[in-house]
Amino acid sequence: MDYTQAAFFLQGIALGLSAAATPGTLQSYLISQTLLGGWRSGIMVAFAPLISDPLVVFTIVFLLDQMPNSIIQLMGILGGFFALYIAFGIYRQWKEAYSGPDEEKKSGIDTQQDFQIDSKIKITDNFRDYLGIFTKGVIVNILSPGLYLYWFLITGPILLSALDISLLTGISFIAGFYIMMTSGLLGIVFVFDFSRRFGPGVIRILTLISILILVTFAVILIAQGLYRFFLL
Repeated sequence: MDYTQAAFFLQGIALGLSAAATPGTLQSYLISQTLLGGWRSGIMVAFAPLISDPLVVFTIVFLLDQMPNSIIQLMGILGGFFALYIAFGIYRQWKEAYSGPDEEKKSGIDTQQDFQIDSKIKITDNFRDYLGIFTKGVIVNILSPGLYLYWFLITGPILLSALDISLLTGISFIAGFYIMMTSGLLGIVFVFDFSRRFGPGVIRILTLISILILVTFAVILIAQGLYRFFLL
């Protein structure tokens, strides 16, 4: 790896960290699934961009100057409604996990009962369940306008300039970006999985907060998409 390739690799690392740390629908969904299903569920979401991004990146890089802005706005509106659908599904999971006829179980006073409540959360080794979580993560990311805006406005032009130098330089940039973004998302997974150890009461509150954040992002996406679409 020569100096130019190393420079683009480091630039990819910096932008990948920024992408992972930027709040969005994918991050909210990742946090919710981690709190509800543990680190295994969170990992499924963390690797979703590796499947959802390639076609988007390819399209943006080669059609960068031709992509109508209206498409991005329509994707934002659609992404907002899908985020609401995801939030509703997580809420139903949350409600089912912590509902029960016994008031003492709801109160969370007894340790053994706390464990029973916590065990209702859908921690599963079922391949189909994990595949469903992974698939939803892919769809969430595909419908997120942040993916398109990020590559359209920031990383796309940089990748184009790297490819103008050489194919290996472009690959170096892509490698740095996705190594760091995936590592950042995995870091978020393990941080929130660790928070599960504080008991079902904390998990309950954090999950509800993540649902509210997801709903907030959904409303913002829909409102911004509609506003900008009708301004075009």
